[in-house]
Amino acid sequence: MAYIMRTFWFRPAHVKTDVCYRMRLLLTQRRDFKRRVPDIENTIRRSLKSLAAASRAPVAAALQKAVRAAVVDDALTR
Repeated sequence: MAYIMRTFWFRPAHVKTDVCYRMRLLLTQRRDFKRRVPDIENTIRRSLKSLAAASRAPVAAALQKAVRAAVVDDALTR
């Protein structure tokens, strides 16, 4: 080990803190979530369109109301 240290056959490594790892984890999860939300919304809109429940694509808050209105009489939601 001393020989390796004397001859510089090592590469110093920077060890990140736990806070850094947690922050990276949260940022990665946020990025993934933001990428998936439009796909999920579009899937719901296609379902509503196929049921003829929506004539236009509702956005954000209106999407929730449109989904609730579309499934209010559905036997599967009870």
